[in-house]
Amino acid sequence: MLPFDPAEIEHLLAATSTAAGAAGATGLRALRWRDWRGKRSAQHKQARALYLEVLGNLLLCRIGLGTHPPQLIVASSEWRRPGTLGLLAELLDPRQVGLVAAAYTLLEAYVTLFRLPWTELLPVRLSGNDVVVVGQVAERFAEAELVLRHSLLGPKGQAAMEKTLAETMARITPPESSRATRLRNAWRSVPIGTQLAVLFGLAGWRLASLLGRRKPGGS
Repeated sequence: MLPFDPAEIEHLLAATSTAAGAAGATGLRALRWRDWRGKRSAQHKQARALYLEVLGNLLLCRIGLGTHPPQLIVASSEWRRPGTLGLLAELLDPRQVGLVAAAYTLLEAYVTLFRLPWTELLPVRLSGNDVVVVGQVAERFAEAELVLRHSLLGPKGQAAMEKTLAETMARITPPESSRATRLRNAWRSVPIGTQLAVLFGLAGWRLASLLGRRKPGGS
């Protein structure tokens, strides 16, 4: 069983495209973008692709918070592209570059965490820290998205993106933090083979216990 609903992921990706299209429909009229359409078309395309990756990661992290167990579903291909840091240095001030870089730096650390064997990740699931971790990544990408949005989009594009993004976020189910939810997340992170072994083991133990109680009465 998948830990997320594919239809929900498909809806999320469609929402990402809608959000980007809403901003584009009102015009990406930031001065730098208009100037880059001539001599710097390659840089223009790379900056736009990076923004869409950041936007997609933000939305995917938010929906990943509501899956059981929580998942870190992200991409970093645009960030890894040669020249990205140089491009950001031209586009943003050092503090803003740091905010975008911080999102991807935190992402790398937590991707490593989520790749651990399920046995090592189980304490994280049981404590609810998996929700905390994915939430932290989502917050960093929210900051990066805001920085890039203000730098790349004109006033109308910013307003359209803010409105569409808020509407999309409102449709995403918020995460739960109850003890029952933590137990469910932990259980669903266990491989299906191990789950079946545990269930059959418990069933066998229960059957042996029942048979043991009946023996004295039947003799």
